[in-house]
Amino acid sequence: MQTQDTPRLLRPLPFAALLTLALMAWPLVAGFRVANDDIAFVRAAYQEGTLAEAVSYAWFESPSFRPLEVLVGHFADPVGLTAWPALPIQAAGLLCFLLGLARLCAICLPGLPRAYLPALLFAACTAPTTCSVWQMDTCSQTWIAALGAWSTIACWHAVERAREGRVAWRETAFLALAFLVGVNVKESFYGWSLGLGVMLAVAAALLARGGLRRGAVLLAPLAPVILVGVVHIAIRFATTSLGERFADAAPGEEGRYQAVFGMNIVLNALVSLGAGFGPGPTHLIADEDASLALRLASVASAAACAFMALVVAGFSVLSSRLPRGVAFGAFGFVAAAAAMSISATLPMRTASELYVLGPNIVPAMLFGACLCLLWNPGSRDERAMARGLALLCTTIVATAGLYGLWSRAEHFRIVWR
Repeated sequence: MQTQDTPRLLRPLPFAALLTLALMAWPLVAGFRVANDDIAFVRAAYQEGTLAEAVSYAWFESPSFRPLEVLVGHFADPVGLTAWPALPIQAAGLLCFLLGLARLCAICLPGLPRAYLPALLFAACTAPTTCSVWQMDTCSQTWIAALGAWSTIACWHAVERAREGRVAWRETAFLALAFLVGVNVKESFYGWSLGLGVMLAVAAALLARGGLRRGAVLLAPLAPVILVGVVHIAIRFATTSLGERFADAAPGEEGRYQAVFGMNIVLNALVSLGAGFGPGPTHLIADEDASLALRLASVASAAACAFMALVVAGFSVLSSRLPRGVAFGAFGFVAAAAAMSISATLPMRTASELYVLGPNIVPAMLFGACLCLLWNPGSRDERAMARGLALLCTTIVATAGLYGLWSRAEHFRIVWR
């Protein structure tokens, strides 16, 4: 990273830190406690030994290896079920994720320097973010989202170096470390191996058309992205009970984590799209007791985001030029990699919105870009109409998003009791 880029890298830090403090203040005020199936991490028999013994048991005996959950569960109160050690871990992961999102905005939207502000707000109001940071046993999801965002940044920098015919050794070393940590934080990080691996391979093939060396230098960063995940899953299947994660049901029963290839993939994809693109009370969509307005709030916010994108596209067609300030190559690379990153969870029998934390960087950036482009359109004649539409759509998104944030906060307050 060049020295002159440092001020731009640090610029989002105060805002990202403020958002992190705002989201993490609620568990502190409302009384953060372990609930539901999280209790298994706190009152499990293996937690009675040392932390090393608990981690060892999780590796060899547990169908899923989640050392962060084992860590916070080990230090949680098994009687009062308070789990305060999870909060600093969640806060650090959330801050890293938001900073990664801000950096991706700088890469994909270089001509829109303030786009990261609405993008970070958008991400903070979506269900995947709060569902992850407000639970004890989802520390792993928060951290693989952060690692996925920064790994995407490193991969894109590697592509830029490859254009110059240089090997990105620093980025390769970072990717090796990030994927070594990521696959040991949560098994769904394998999805980032697929997404970034495919996009690096595509970039290598495209660059090779202008010279074989330019494409070949991407083999260095591609190696840890693919090999770390492959070797890790092979070791897990050979030495542990990872296979039970995908076949954890007794005969005649249905397990949530079973791999099933059917309509569940379509339904999981729709849930992922709705949770990522529609800030609001997504948990009320299927609630027959909720009012129609609340059930459709998330749908309305997603429709408002889509309408903003269509208006921007319409202005581009009428003016016969692409939207200014957007690096379409970088945006396409990030969007495709993030979309493929959920491949590890789509075959699950049921997947919640939780798993969209990480891939939701794409709708967040899209919202930030559209809002900035509509607020300052290329033609002054279009300014009044564009700003009016931007205000209307942003009001819909903000209203639905804030209500969703409040309703989830109230839900967790009741659960923590």
